[in-house]
Amino acid sequence: MLDINLTLILQMVSFLVFAALFDRVFFRPVLRHMEQRERHLQERREEVERLNEETRRLSAEREQRILAAQREAQQLVDRAVAEARSERAGVLAAANQEAIRSLEEAREALVRERDAALGQVEGEVARLADVIVGRLLVEDRTREGARV
Repeated sequence: MLDINLTLILQMVSFLVFAALFDRVFFRPVLRHMEQRERHLQERREEVERLNEETRRLSAEREQRILAAQREAQQLVDRAVAEARSERAGVLAAANQEAIRSLEEAREALVRERDAALGQVEGEVARLADVIVGRLLVEDRTREGARV
């Protein structure tokens, strides 16, 4: 059978004292540290999740801004192209008008020069005709005078 003597009781008491001291000195601080570590890790996980969510939100916002900037840039380019085309059309119209005006001026100048040249030629023809008629008359008279 089991003999319960003082040694067994002292061993049980010393084991219980040792267990209580071991619990206070080792287990509780280790458990407290593990709980703090777990809380710290959980806080970090939550912070990482919050930062990931903020990163996703900022990325989406950045994409929207990029798209808006691209649309605005395309609108600016389209406006500039339209303005350039309009200006080009205006310049071409002005150049065409200037060319037409220059052509008309050149035609008018040619007509004036032709008219002046024709006037000179007509004057010269009239003078030559007078000279020829005069000479023919003189020759005719000379021939008539020689016949008489």
